[in-house]
Amino acid sequence: MSEKREKKRTRNVAIFLGILVLVVIAYAIYVNIFRAPTYPQTYIPKPYTGNTTAKVVITEYADFVCPACGMYGEPVMRTLRAEYQDRVAFRFVHFPLVNIHPESFRAAEASECANDQGKFWQYHDKLFENQKNLGTELYYKIAENLGLDIKQFKDCLDSGAKKETVMSDLRESLSKNLKGTPSFFVNNIYVENYAYENLKKIIDEELKK
Repeated sequence: MSEKREKKRTRNVAIFLGILVLVVIAYAIYVNIFRAPTYPQTYIPKPYTGNTTAKVVITEYADFVCPACGMYGEPVMRTLRAEYQDRVAFRFVHFPLVNIHPESFRAAEASECANDQGKFWQYHDKLFENQKNLGTELYYKIAENLGLDIKQFKDCLDSGAKKETVMSDLRESLSKNLKGTPSFFVNNIYVENYAYENLKKIIDEELKK
């Protein structure tokens, strides 16, 4: 009888251990597939491009999905950056219009993850160049092409670590009562007509002060 009880006990232990192993495996699969990776909640200010000590600062409030931003705003900004270089500072603020551009918030988060690795402006340019194909696969591809640490980038994006950073920009944008995207300020001057000639005129006037 004791031998039978021992065999039964051994069998029960084996079954228990087998179930435990399956549970552990299932949990590991769950963690790897469904659980967002951890990522430090750090805030790294976006770098200005141009001269950070310039007396003229151009601030652009934009959305990476916004057609007008890609077709009109960005070409004007690139022309101005090339023309003024170290005489002017350029600043970008996220204004994701998620009600009409659902992907805009995640695109902004992706750019902030690139900023953690010192490549905000390069990533910013690539997002606008590939505006019609925005999505997770593209975000990873751009990161790889820019030579970013892809694991760090993926952990950052998939964890949602940059949500508050983008929300902070969004709150600033909303506080300005802007009419839409893109919107521009030259110092504290709101520039409704952001055609190159008009922006240049205002910039030159501010530089003379």
